Amino acid sequence: MLISIVIPTRDRAQYLRHSLATATAIPDPNIEIVVSDNASVDKTRQVVSEVQDSRVRYVNTGKRVSMRQNFEFALHHSKGDYVIFFGDDDGIIPGQFPFLRRILEEKKPDVLSWSVPTYGWKVDGYEGKTGFIRLRSNKVYGDLRYLNADRYRKDLLAGNLKCIVPLPAVYHGCASRDYLNRTSLENGVYFNGAIPDYYFSYLSILHGGCFLHADHPFKISGHSPASTGGSQATKKLNDPTKHPGVRFGQEIQKDEVKDVVGYALSVPLALFSSVETARSRFPALSGDLDYQAWYGYVLTSTLGRDEALGQSIRGVLAEYAKKTGTQRELENAVPKEKKDGRSLRSRLEKAVGTLTSRRVDVGDTILSATQCCDHLLENDFGMVLEGGLQRTQAWRRLKSRKKARAQSSNFT
Repeated sequence: MLISIVIPTRDRAQYLRHSLATATAIPDPNIEIVVSDNASVDKTRQVVSEVQDSRVRYVNTGKRVSMRQNFEFALHHSKGDYVIFFGDDDGIIPGQFPFLRRILEEKKPDVLSWSVPTYGWKVDGYEGKTGFIRLRSNKVYGDLRYLNADRYRKDLLAGNLKCIVPLPAVYHGCASRDYLNRTSLENGVYFNGAIPDYYFSYLSILHGGCFLHADHPFKISGHSPASTGGSQATKKLNDPTKHPGVRFGQEIQKDEVKDVVGYALSVPLALFSSVETARSRFPALSGDLDYQAWYGYVLTSTLGRDEALGQSIRGVLAEYAKKTGTQRELENAVPKEKKDGRSLRSRLEKAVGTLTSRRVDVGDTILSATQCCDHLLENDFGMVLEGGLQRTQAWRRLKSRKKARAQSSNFT
């Protein structure tokens, strides 16, 4: 079974070099690593050409396109039976990959998701939390569990987002080629929403399928000044038009595939737009959306924010409500005070995980982060899957390795 690791990238050669190294360190001949270069003008092509690994393939969009278009282009150039999308500042944990393959080959899910620790790149001027990962006892060595697709669908339509975690995902997760084909349009387009990861997750929930989740990390999510989200923590640029978030928005608006709600001015609006776009692409799956609940959710994001932004968000909702005949639902929508909106289970899991977690300083790059994570996790997840080791035992072994590492190095 061939597994594709697909890396859409643009002008991030300094990050891609290390992220790509995490993928080429995977001890598996039956993978392909597709680097899809979105017309970079830095040394991206050179970085890839220096990698002496026959599993790596480089493709180039030929011109600047949106993130959605690069995802689409990259997917069409991949050949795997399963596909993993991998950010150019993220990292695969190489030694854990054999267990990922085992799960796919034995369980054959439509979509597999997993726990994802985060790592902030240590870059001058970057004000995010950098240089470490945090491993939580409830997010490693855990059981495999199937997500209830029917319940997820009901909660999504009702706007109960706190109840649909974790999400089925192709980014920070993987999907089978067969499932991707089943959820594509007749014209062969897979990602039909401006933000491809949100679109895929919500379309999957509407479509249904066999969704499996592993409470164990196979990948580390990286954030940096160059990433769309991480750029918000970057010091102010002299030229705001060069801000990654600004360019991201401009490219979305130039893409011929448009979300039905319009350009997302906030994350909640982006989520709502992704849901509505997925419903519009597949009317037979659309169901009855609770517009009042969703409008209230989006309006909550305007509380305590810049008034001009809040007014713009309300304007987008008003225009869409008129278009869909849901003005009454918008009038009755009530934004809620911001609070911990997660389910009781997720709040308890975080509380337990925080009390029994380990912060690990892992160095300057995502490569060092994955190497450290592999050292701490070792091969214990394989023994847990086979029933030869309890999760609590595996966690104690990890803590012992963490302690020994701290005593023998400058890391804490």
